[in-house]
Amino acid sequence: MSADLTETIGQLRDLLFDIGRESQSTGYGVFPGGDPNTFTPDPEASTSEELERHRADCEKWNAGQRTGLTVTTCDLTQPVGRMMRAGYGLGVYTMEDPQAADWAERLERCIDQIESWATEEP
Repeated sequence: MSADLTETIGQLRDLLFDIGRESQSTGYGVFPGGDPNTFTPDPEASTSEELERHRADCEKWNAGQRTGLTVTTCDLTQPVGRMMRAGYGLGVYTMEDPQAADWAERLERCIDQIESWATEEP
């Protein structure tokens, strides 16, 4: 493989890493919604009832149930401040960007194909 092609593939792999990193992010706070398995309640910031609700909702989600699960709500009708009801308390959540994950997967396939072409004998 030529030096130029090796450098180009290296740059493409760097780009792949950056896109892959952007496809998933983590944070701390209330459950943002979606798959409850992407949330890990903080036992020090969640009640036993919230922990049990989370466990039960993960089971329901894994069994295919997508409705009737606990949600985080915010009451904006209060005259002063806002009332937040965090169904699972506070914890660590993971947010995924399916579009960025798709781009990363497609780019990886392209890089692999270029590398296989470059190693083929003429």
